[in-house]
Formats: sequence, structure tokens, C-alpha cells
Amino acid sequence: MSHMPAAFRARAAVVLAAAGLLAGGGLTACTTSSDESPQSPTAESSTSPQLADECELPEPSATPSPENSDFSATDADSSALEVGSGAQKAVGSSTISKSGDSSSTHSSSFTGLNAAVLVSGGGSLAMNGTTVETTGAGANGVFATGTGSSASLQDVSVKTEGSFSHALEVTEGGSITAVSPQLSTASDHSSVIATDRGGGEVQVSGGNATAGGELSAVIYSTGTIAVCGLTGSSALAEAAVVEGANSVSATSSDLTGGTHGAYLYSSTPGNTGGGTFSMSGGTLTAKDGNAVFVDGVSAAVNLSNAAKLDPGAGALISVSNNGSASASLQETVLEGQLTADAGSALSVSLAANSRVTGTLGNVGLELDNTSTVELTADSSATSVQGALVTGSEITNITGNGHTLTYDPAAEGNSYLGGQDYQLSGGGTLQPS
Repeated sequence: MSHMPAAFRARAAVVLAAAGLLAGGGLTACTTSSDESPQSPTAESSTSPQLADECELPEPSATPSPENSDFSATDADSSALEVGSGAQKAVGSSTISKSGDSSSTHSSSFTGLNAAVLVSGGGSLAMNGTTVETTGAGANGVFATGTGSSASLQDVSVKTEGSFSHALEVTEGGSITAVSPQLSTASDHSSVIATDRGGGEVQVSGGNATAGGELSAVIYSTGTIAVCGLTGSSALAEAAVVEGANSVSATSSDLTGGTHGAYLYSSTPGNTGGGTFSMSGGTLTAKDGNAVFVDGVSAAVNLSNAAKLDPGAGALISVSNNGSASASLQETVLEGQLTADAGSALSVSLAANSRVTGTLGNVGLELDNTSTVELTADSSATSVQGALVTGSEITNITGNGHTLTYDPAAEGNSYLGGQDYQLSGGGTLQPS
């Protein structure tokens, strides 16, 4: 969090304490609220949607008077608006347009070459009511790179049409905060909200984000990305991607992936250090895949405050390719499949009146005394911790006539004594 401006660091500290989402790191864009839900903004609205308290970000620090003139650039490798060398600038209801392709899409992704708006060298930019449009390849919308470089956006529209063109991107410790943005990308390799080499931090509160191209997620994190009250969808890719030991947190947001919902992986062979995906409230939908897919890394998945997973035909959480994941459920009810393939591991802990209805495949299970599991088919568990045993019956796992097997030698299973138990509603817990 060291690269976030002081006001946002203070806000994030409050958030982390209140939300309790991010064991293992990261920040969130908003605080939790017990009596308000975020309002869903609409593209047709002529005024800024009213954000719930939980999604409000602090006002930016004092900035110069906004400039309302338009900015444009058509040459390759040029930007329409650059702010650097510690400068401060504010832009109001301007239109910023960029055409022309980048000579290097790698440089576009790493340093902001050819971006419409480029903030670097510790510069600071505030934008309010601004429209940003790009048509070239490697033409990102708003790009902040380098420690201390920051952009603060309010009611800003960012639209990109070319490949390798993100709407918002940070690298090397840069930061972007956006309130009620309207964000869209149309082509391939153009995730809407992204970080790249060297990471950075992005906070988005409210607004909409849509991705239309292949390999273009709503959120792609190699750093720390937090969204609150965001409605986001990707037609052909995931809603959220966490690469390596980084994080995405979503609060009271509605995110839809054309493939998986959230995908956690590493692009570096042999690097199994994984990231964190956290949801507090809201919905994560997978149109053609798993709601959460952990692929070959160790990862943490935190679900709280009635977070909802809609996996379509896939699993709620799936772990594959020698991956491992620990999933924590707090006040969350899920229906579907939890599974890890051979060589992979998935541990799921349920607390605070959480419930899972569905099937378990090679899952380590831990329940507190308020939480339950209900089976819809025969299932397998490596460990079963926290089963409420009364004589030969277990009362907090409902079997519906199905069998749940467990490994009697697994850590945490010694209290079961390698015995068979009757499950509530019929069925059996038995050693494998």
C-alpha cells in the first residue's frame, strides 16, 4: 500500500479493519455498511449515481483549476496528454482522443507508450467529466507508471477500440482511483482495468466496465485492484484474473465472465506463489467455466457478506494442475460443486452461518458450529473438521442418502476414529 496517496492509505486502513476481507494482502475500494447497498449506475443516467457509503472514496487533495480544452494525438508512439516530473494538472469536461498505433505493444503495456493519457515521474492528474477515446493498437486510455504517479478520475468515460489497449492501467507502483467511471474496451488483449510490470494499485468505486475482445478480462491484476459497486462484464474472457502473488477484491459488485468468473494463475513456469481473490457481497458469474478457477498456484479465496457465485455449468471453486487453494466463507451460502483434481488441494472453511449445498470432490472441510453442508451426490473429503458428532450421528452435514468419504489418516480426522457415522437426513460419513 506504500504507493497509494496518503488519503487513500488512511481510507484503505479503515477498510481492511472493517471488511476483514484480505487475509494475505491487498486493499479494498470501500468500507462495509450494514444498512445500505450500493446503487447500480446506468449508462443512461445524466448525473452521477449516488454511491452508498460503503463505496465512497475520499475527495482528492487540492488540485489546480481544471482545464477544459480538448487534447488529441495522431502520431505513432505519442500521447495526447502527458503529466510528469512531479507536475500537477486538472482536466474538466474535455475530450481526449488518440489514434495511431504503437511501435511496441510491450512498451505500451509496461511504460505507457502511445497511451492517450500518460502520468509518470511522480506526476498527479485529476480528471472530472472527461471523455477519453483511443482507436490505435497499443493505445491505452489512462496510464499511470512509477512510484508517486497518480490519476484521480470522477465521472470519466474511457473507451478503447484497438488491441492491447486497456481503459485503465498502472505499472511500477503507479496508482489510479476512479469514481463512477464508464469504461469499455473492444478488442483483444485489452482487459478494462489492469496492472502490469512492477504492479501498482487501482481503486474503482461505482461505474461500469465492459470488455468485448478475446483475452480481455474486466480486471487483470499483477498488483492490487479493488472495486466496489462496479458492474462489469467480459464477453470472451474472465471477469477477474489474478496473476502471481497479487490480489483482486470486489465489494458489492456484479461481475460476469464469458469464460470463468475469477482465474488465479502464474505466467511464469515454476512460480507457484499465488494470489488472493476476495468478495464481500455482490455476484460473480461464469458464463462458460468455473466461478473461481485456481490453476497451478497456491491461492486464497475469501467470500463474505452473502457473496454469490453463479458458475453456470462449471464448479463453484475448482483447483487444477497441482494447485492448492484455501477458501474462507463468512456469512455466505453457495450451491454447486467444490473440487480439486488429483495432485491438487482445496480446503474450505465455513463460518458465521455459512452453508454449502452440492458436491465435494477431494476437499478438506472445516465447519464452525453455526455452519452446515448438504450433499446432493456422493462426495469425497480429505479431512472433515468440526463435524458435530452426537453418538453415531453427525448433525451439521445433511446426506440426503449420499455417502461422504474421508481419509482417516488425514490431519484433523483423529476425532472420527476411522468410524462410520450417519449423516442428518440419511447417508453416511465413512473412511475411504
